[in-house]
Amino acid sequence: MADRVSEALRQLRARFGQAEAHVDATQARARKASARRLRELLAGPPAARVAGLHDAALTPADRAELESAVAGALPRRHVRMRRSLTGAGRRLMRHVRYRRRGLIALVLLVTSALSLARTISTHTLGDAVPVRLTAPYTITWTLAGGQVLQMDEAKEAKFVWFQRDGKSYLRRWFDGRGYGEVMVTNAFTRTAITLRF
Repeated sequence: MADRVSEALRQLRARFGQAEAHVDATQARARKASARRLRELLAGPPAARVAGLHDAALTPADRAELESAVAGALPRRHVRMRRSLTGAGRRLMRHVRYRRRGLIALVLLVTSALSLARTISTHTLGDAVPVRLTAPYTITWTLAGGQVLQMDEAKEAKFVWFQRDGKSYLRRWFDGRGYGEVMVTNAFTRTAITLRF
């Protein structure tokens, strides 16, 4: 009984070995045929190369090589830039002039751009100076939402100093809360802060 099982197992292993050899030989023939077909397509006219992209005889690697050859033969796309913004503006106005939707879109675009510019200019401190403390202080900050936050600030703490309406202020960023500001006296400005480098 054991002899029959071992004989059957040996025959089964032999068949698997033959099948693997057959698969390997078939794959080698397919690779050779694909390489030969690729050489023919690359030597042929461009139309044959494009048509050969869908050839079932090509392996994925040879198809990728053919795709790169076809892509390399295509002319490069040239993007022409407009020569002047005034010319582009004139063309835009000519297009928009008698079209209601285009005019509305232009008005909305200009309005939002001007609104954004105004918001940025009012919230950006153009004359702000980076400073640091010369000694530790307890400072009561007023946050944007009106909350008051009292903090013990260490020596060398970094802030921004600026003037608004003739008064001096310090400003600091608090994570998750926004900016905090405190009005400071001129004496504090002269003695308690120095420029930050």
